[in-house]
Parts: sequence; structure tokens; C-alpha cells
Amino acid sequence: MSNATDQVLPSDPRTVCVIGGSGFLGARIARAFAVGGHQVVVVARQPDRVPADLRGDRFTARKADIGDAEALRRALEAADIVVNAVSLYTERGSATFRSIHVEGAARLAQTARRAGVEALVHISGIGASRQARDPYCRARGEGEDAVRHAFPGAVILRPSAMFAAEGGFLHTLSELVRTMPVLPLFGRGTTRLQPVHADDVAKAAVCAALRRDLHGQVHFAAGPTIYTYRELLDLIIRQSGSRTILMPYPFTLWHATAAIAERLPGAPVTRAQVALMEHDNVAGQSGIFAACGIERQGVESTIRAITAARR
Repeated sequence: MSNATDQVLPSDPRTVCVIGGSGFLGARIARAFAVGGHQVVVVARQPDRVPADLRGDRFTARKADIGDAEALRRALEAADIVVNAVSLYTERGSATFRSIHVEGAARLAQTARRAGVEALVHISGIGASRQARDPYCRARGEGEDAVRHAFPGAVILRPSAMFAAEGGFLHTLSELVRTMPVLPLFGRGTTRLQPVHADDVAKAAVCAALRRDLHGQVHFAAGPTIYTYRELLDLIIRQSGSRTILMPYPFTLWHATAAIAERLPGAPVTRAQVALMEHDNVAGQSGIFAACGIERQGVESTIRAITAARR
């Protein structure tokens, strides 16, 4: 019988490659590994966009695209741990949901296996399902299967809608409340959400990578409280002192609106995001946080911080 220490990777510092390491979650995962004393290779398509604080002694920036097998091989040469934090919400040219979330994810998993990587963490999402009608959610589900086939011990981490004071879900909603006198709901605003702080997801990714007993499994990462979409907006409106009026807006109109909005710079809303809001985005109990001893942060303090910063 193995003891508890057998379930943890060697305690000496590991070399970690975070693919998509300049993004909202990827940068936080890179920081969380560095705090633990590990060396982090921040892999991005545009290394010049890697945040300044990810250029210190514990970090190395490398250029690679998840579609380039040779660049991935070079980036992973010395890696002990790999995290795939690449995300795509709007298809542009050759960058499609399938090319990134299925083919790219499989390519990375295959490269990691051939490189002898000890652990692979694949960031997916709660709505992922190969049976989903929406192409984004379906690609996420097919990507999970492709990753597990290529790297059977991979950890699949499915976070719910993520937030932080500097960006993410609540930051976007707060900006809408601040600037729009009338705000359209998704449907009647009854979709249930379980928002999770991006820093908590980053900590869970680190724990899942280092704990052998968590490998080869799917783990949900959701926050401590379930809200309806309307309840979240009401909370933001109250704390900000806004007089924004909430207006029901049918999903059929949202899909048409998003199809147009996707063509605009910054894509204010996408069809993938609309599809995610058509179904509850909850996980109930998130065992990964209990297993890792991570105390989840609620939304209230972040809403206060966002509101205070805009006054």
C-alpha cells in the first residue's frame, strides 16, 4: 500500500510549461507555480504580450502556437509539467474551435507524452460536452476526449465562469451596469451560475498537477455560491448605486445579435458565450478545492473592489 507522499510528485522544483500563459487564467497559473518555487516557461503566440511580472528570475517566455507541433516540441523539451490554458471564444480564419480546442489540444497532449512529461493539466469548461449542439461546447467536449486518449493521465479541469477584480466575468458585468441605463438579460435572467475566482482556479491547477491521486480525472472548479444571472446583476447594481434597468431579451435575438457583434473589434459578445448562458453553469460541490485545502473566494468582495476602483 502506498503512503501519502507517494501521491505527490517529487518535492524539488519542477519545470512547468503554461501554454497560453499570457492570458487571463494562464498568467495566474504561471504565478501560482512560481510562488511554489517552480520554474515556469510562459508559452504564448506573442511573447511581447507576456505581463511584465512574468519576466523575473523564475520565468522564461517562449513563442509557440498550439498549431505548430515543432514549436511545441521545443517549448516542452525540459518540461516536467504542462498546463494547456489556451482558449478561443471567437473563430477567426484558420483559428476555429476545432483547430484550437480539439486538434491543438490533442497535438499538445501527444507532444507532452512523447516528451516524458510527468503531468498534464487541460483547462476546459463546465459546459463541455461532445453531445452539445453548440460548436464551442461540443469542441470543448471532443477536445477533452482527444486529450485523454493521447495522455491518459491528464487532469481535466472544468472551471465555471471566472472572475477577478482586474478582468473576467464580474468585471464585464460591472462595466455594463456602469455604462448602460437599460441592460438586456439573457432570456429572463434565470440561468444559474456558480462564479469562481480565477486565482482559486490557478491554485487548483497547481494542486492537480502535483497530486498523482488527482491525475486521470475530471475535476470541476466552481465558486462557493450559486446565483441566477439576474441575482448577480442585482447585486452589482445595489453595490454600485446604479439605476440600470434589467430587461428580458430572448435567446433567439441574442444569437442574432452575437453573430453581428463577433465581427466588431473586441467582440463584445459571441455566440459561444450566448450558448453557455442557455444552460445552468453550476457544479454543486467542487471537490478539487476540498481535496486541495483551498478556501474559495466569494463574489462580494470583488464586486466591491471593482466598484470602488471606478468611483
